[in-house]
Amino acid sequence: SYRPFCNSNLLSDVIIVSHIAPFLRARSLYSLRCSSSRLYDLLRAVVPGLKLRLFKHQINSLNWMRNREIMALTEADFLDRHKTILCAEDDLIGGDFHRAASGGASTLLSRRHGADGDKNAIDKSMIRVEGRTGKAVESSISSVGRLRRFARGGLLCDDPGLGKTITVLSLVLQTFGQSTERPGSKNSFSSDDEVFRSYWREGLTSVGRTPELLRLVNQLRQADSDSVYFELPIDPIRDGAERYLDIVKTPICMRDILSKINVHGYGDDFERLCSDINLCFRNAMLYNPPEHDVHKAAKRLSQKFTELVSQFKSEKTKNAKKAFSSISAKPDSSVAAILAERANDELLDSLYPSSGTLLVVPNPLMKHWEEQISMHVNSNYCTNKIPLLFRHRRKSNASHTTEEVVRLCTVHQTHFPFLFIDEGRTPLPPPEFLAMFRIVLTTNQRITQEWKKGSVEEELSLTSRTSARGNGRQASYRVFFDDVRADLPPPSPLLKVHWLRLVVDE
Repeated sequence: SYRPFCNSNLLSDVIIVSHIAPFLRARSLYSLRCSSSRLYDLLRAVVPGLKLRLFKHQINSLNWMRNREIMALTEADFLDRHKTILCAEDDLIGGDFHRAASGGASTLLSRRHGADGDKNAIDKSMIRVEGRTGKAVESSISSVGRLRRFARGGLLCDDPGLGKTITVLSLVLQTFGQSTERPGSKNSFSSDDEVFRSYWREGLTSVGRTPELLRLVNQLRQADSDSVYFELPIDPIRDGAERYLDIVKTPICMRDILSKINVHGYGDDFERLCSDINLCFRNAMLYNPPEHDVHKAAKRLSQKFTELVSQFKSEKTKNAKKAFSSISAKPDSSVAAILAERANDELLDSLYPSSGTLLVVPNPLMKHWEEQISMHVNSNYCTNKIPLLFRHRRKSNASHTTEEVVRLCTVHQTHFPFLFIDEGRTPLPPPEFLAMFRIVLTTNQRITQEWKKGSVEEELSLTSRTSARGNGRQASYRVFFDDVRADLPPPSPLLKVHWLRLVVDE
């Protein structure tokens, strides 16, 4: 019977590296590499579609760039000093990474040398101290507050003539097909519920929370005249409910809840208050049959409480956004971090997703990059269609019009948008057109000119503010630019694409 081949150890390294892997496309090659640690290391020098063999220093540079792009580190990763999270090359620079990346949000304190006098010994008495409070940080970044992510790029600083262009093209080919398209599910970290929870814990003191909770509970008590049923604890003898304590295991009433609020018994846990109030109504519905007046009142008040809590959270969330949306408002707070994360999500959602690499090079090197791509890249490993090279120049000299390219690539589907070469100073095509291409080659001069136009952040701020003013609600996007003018030029199409990567050749 037929059994699929599944044991890579039956084949020699030479057969896999020279006769199998070079004929795979990027996605298939990556799947093969991920099948075992042996193949992952063995095939790291294989680049689909590259007509050259890489030298050892180029392989090391390629592997370093792949690792830098894969790692999605946050400051929390740097709190555990026993975790190995950096590349070997990064580890050589030494130092306190979390302090450097967070702008001093925390500092690692230790004795100058190990206890035994060895300079290379790890001092186990090291502690990390939060810069704002002076308290020791154990393991969670939540006590520090900042949640910024680390940049996943780097500087490739090989000497001239060592093939940096080929190394970068190898990176593009090895990751061919990857996209920046975001999943449809929203980030729960930046949801309104998380904004409310953080604001309730951080934006209000226990003294400030008490009147807010009392106001909420009193609104509920005044919403229905039958709320008197739940004011006092049930006395089995007085109220004729002999079996009440046998059925209801955790009795509670509004008086107990109010007493707990007045002594700050709920602290910063708003959900515990909601749980107690809901428990009060559940007890009443559990003991009394559905046709009983108390059961009906408990059901009505439970629904009313859900409405009041929703309004209460919405009001507090609005206050949080108003207080923490300014760029200078408590940048160390978790509320500000959540709102910044939300602003970043909205910014990325406004961009056009792409699988392309934006190459920014000096004007004299445009021809060099084009020649290197033409000489050393076999596009047959990238697509079964006809690879399309589009030169952006004056319409009279253009090889294709944008309309022809869209028709060939999306309607007839006979061509593949492979390379976009930006020539001249004519206005760029729209961002959705640029996002089609896998490689976009432009110049430093173009970036300098386009950068002078408006930014995507300013456009979002203006759009959000105008929409909010028309709908009578608060702007959703975090407004950093209070003086945004309506007459600003639109941002450059290059800035409205979420590129897979940006490479700047200096």
